[in-house]
Amino acid sequence: MNTILVADDQPALVETMSSGECRDEISFLFDTLVHELNNVVLAIDGCAGLLRRDAALAELSRTYVGMILTGTNRLTRRLEDLRVLTRDGSETAPGAADLSAILREVVSESEAGAREREIEVSASVPSDPVPLAAPAAVTRTILRNIVKNAVKYNVRRGRVDIAVSRDETRGTVSVADTGIGIPAEAREAVFSRGIRLDRSGTPGMGLGLYIVRRLTERFGIDVELDSVEGKGSAFILRFPLSVSAWSQPQPAPLAWPTLPTVPTRPTLKGEKIG
Repeated sequence: MNTILVADDQPALVETMSSGECRDEISFLFDTLVHELNNVVLAIDGCAGLLRRDAALAELSRTYVGMILTGTNRLTRRLEDLRVLTRDGSETAPGAADLSAILREVVSESEAGAREREIEVSASVPSDPVPLAAPAAVTRTILRNIVKNAVKYNVRRGRVDIAVSRDETRGTVSVADTGIGIPAEAREAVFSRGIRLDRSGTPGMGLGLYIVRRLTERFGIDVELDSVEGKGSAFILRFPLSVSAWSQPQPAPLAWPTLPTVPTRPTLKGEKIG
């Protein structure tokens, strides 16, 4: 039995519940909070969108409106990340996720940020579906965080190379960038909550890779990280395929990606961290 405090207009009440009841109650409260926050964000986003369409809006005001829309878009994604992180996946049918379709969506979402920093994003995604065992929302959250970081912590005029392949039981995604890189001694730490290695002032909360770690562990997804500080990083994610896909003919598996060519780039050695 667990004891929780319930706060309202009266003095705090103590209710005793079973572990399952506690989880259900916390899940309900969290879902309600996310729902209400989403409503607020949508209202702000809608009003800002209307303002931006006003032809008489001053240029400076239009810039501020653009900043509001960027912020609401980021908050919407973060709320979805948090919602997915608290789910056990039971509400989404296994095999509902198509790795190819989700990755194309994620790459499309990254284009605006990449253009702003003149980063070239190259994606090799098969036209055929790659059905996964993990839920679509989970797959999308994992890939969104990995690709977003590859753009966010890259150098101006850098590159991000993304590729997809599959073998008999797994779909594999590689994401390689020419960014700031991660020191060998920090490769495990970057998956911890609140850890950020960037000192350039790039905004962030240090939650992206923590969310990736939590979800990949929960859904049996392998993660490998290869990185050279100051040269770039490469992530490989191996997603279990849905059972119905195992009997289908499979192309050759994806090889470990080579980081984009830069001067004096050393040979990288993989380190499995999840």
